Amino acid sequence: MTARYHHVSVQPREILECKTHEILKARMRADLRVYRDGVNTLEDLAIGAMPKDFEKAHKLAEIARIAYIAARDRFNAHVTSHRCEVRYIRYRAVQRPRSGNCEGS
Repeated sequence: MTARYHHVSVQPREILECKTHEILKARMRADLRVYRDGVNTLEDLAIGAMPKDFEKAHKLAEIARIAYIAARDRFNAHVTSHRCEVRYIRYRAVQRPRSGNCEGS
């Protein structure tokens, strides 16, 4: 019964070595960090800060949020059109029988 053991198909080279995927993913993560820092600053300023300082921090956090959403959308569009995310979903260890007898377990 070897039908239970599936071999993972090899992905095309351009999918496995997609530099654009890595660049877009890094950009998205960097924008998320900036947004998170902006939200943390807002939280710190919410208590006892001057309204002018809070408004400035709020605007900066909003700009960071918009940048993150745009980076996330670019990343998702790239993955959808190029299908380079497949390697992260399908790359799994191949199950093999422990002995020469495939009928066990």
